[in-house]
Amino acid sequence: MLRIVGLPLLLLIVMVALIHAHWRAGRAERETRAAATRVQELERELEKRRLTEEERRRRAFERVWSDVPEVSLHSNQPEQSGRILATDPGADRHTLSLGEKDSVEVGYQYIVHRGDLYVTTIEVTEVHATSSVARELTSLRKTPIVVGDEVMNGD
Repeated sequence: MLRIVGLPLLLLIVMVALIHAHWRAGRAERETRAAATRVQELERELEKRRLTEEERRRRAFERVWSDVPEVSLHSNQPEQSGRILATDPGADRHTLSLGEKDSVEVGYQYIVHRGDLYVTTIEVTEVHATSSVARELTSLRKTPIVVGDEVMNGD
């Protein structure tokens, strides 16, 4: 009699174990789907932030340009942006993060700005592989150039 009772009990234990394993597998699958959904949500949020950052830069660009005096950009000058790496106001030499690798040429002019504040306009006098040197068009100065100021050109 003990053997007859023991067999159904063993079958019951095996069935419970199989049900539990199936439940755990379903749970893992649900967690995997939830994680994949979360990754997609985070990717969409990141894209929105990128667009927001691009929009912020575009608006700052428009504010700076609204305050810029007339400058003569070369007709073949590509739209570019960079930073002031070094400055020697006494020698009127300002090093830009744009160089030959960026297709910079002598005579190119750039607007220098700090956020949405127009600083001045500069003109490239020397071009090196990864940087260039420019002089300030002092008649257009609103404030002195400092390291870290941004430079740009464009319409």
